Amino acid sequence: MKPLSALLSFLTMLLCYAALGKASGPVLSCCLKTSGTRVKLHLLQSYQLQNGVMCHGLNAVRFTTVRGVTICSDPSMPWARRAVSYLQKKHKSQSRNHVSSWDSKRLKPTMPENSASSAKLVSH
Repeated sequence: MKPLSALLSFLTMLLCYAALGKASGPVLSCCLKTSGTRVKLHLLQSYQLQNGVMCHGLNAVRFTTVRGVTICSDPSMPWARRAVSYLQKKHKSQSRNHVSSWDSKRLKPTMPENSASSAKLVSH
């Protein structure tokens, strides 16, 4: 009975240790420094603003390119401001042109023309 008790104690301690080491919430990915790298605006896919309070005291804009490359820029730089403005306009126009399937005001049911089944549906 002693070996079983020792094994249970060990497993309990192991579970407690694993629970303590588990991260709570998402892991932040922070820029450690900014660079003067500039790319053509159409190659940018998205951006995130980095708060200096949460990330090593550094305010930054994290740009992601269409190829998945991350560029960390100083948010006060003119290029970074233009890039953020460009991405905001790009995403706004994309969301405006998107029609949701549940938007019943824009969607109209269509019936095939000149088919025997549509004639049967119309006549009673």
